[in-house]
Amino acid sequence: MRAEIGRSRDVAWTALTGMLDTGAALAIDYGHTRAERVAGTWDGGTLVGYRNGRAVTPVADGSCNLTAHVAIDSVAAAAPRAQSTRIARWSATPGRSDFVSLVQIFT
Repeated sequence: MRAEIGRSRDVAWTALTGMLDTGAALAIDYGHTRAERVAGTWDGGTLVGYRNGRAVTPVADGSCNLTAHVAIDSVAAAAPRAQSTRIARWSATPGRSDFVSLVQIFT
């Protein structure tokens, strides 16, 4: 199993949500959850390349855009003062679940 560390991402979310006295914070990205990691869905890591809207082998030569999926449950845990946390999968394309969203409420 491969581990990807996102400490700077978690620190940034803590700082961002720390600016809220009350309100909601929303994050949307390509992502994954602990349940998916435990199931082995991401054993090969989450680094992926995109070219012309399609996933391709990630190569850092400028021929494609590179991205890594976010451990959204880790982001959520970085804001322990949230009164409510909701994580959901969704997509702009019917029948797919390309994105994961995180909504946290602060009061």
